[in-house]
Amino acid sequence: MQTFRHRPFVLLGVNEDADAATARKAQDKNGLNWRSWWDKDRIIARDWKLRGIPSFYLIDHKGMIQYQGHLTPSGLRDMEAKIEPLLKQVESAKRKIAKS
Repeated sequence: MQTFRHRPFVLLGVNEDADAATARKAQDKNGLNWRSWWDKDRIIARDWKLRGIPSFYLIDHKGMIQYQGHLTPSGLRDMEAKIEPLLKQVESAKRKIAKS
C-alpha cells in the first residue's frame, strides 16, 4: 500500500499456506511488501475468529477495531476510505504534541 507510505500506518499480514516457503513465494509473487506471519497452527486465525481468507482488520492508534472485512476490490476501497480519517486524527494529535 504505497498510498500511506511515510505516514503513521502499519500493515501486517498473516498467511495460512501449507508451509513457510509457499507463504514466502506467495508474498514475492504478489508483491506483498509488508510484514507477514505464517500462521502454521492457525492460532491467529482461531483467536481472531476469521471466517474467510483474505480478511482484514483496521485497528486505530488506540488499539480499537474500526473496520473489518474481506480483501475484495470493494472491501479494499472501503478500508482505504476509513484509513484516511484515522490518519488525520493521529497526525493532528502529533502536531498538537509537537507544539506544546
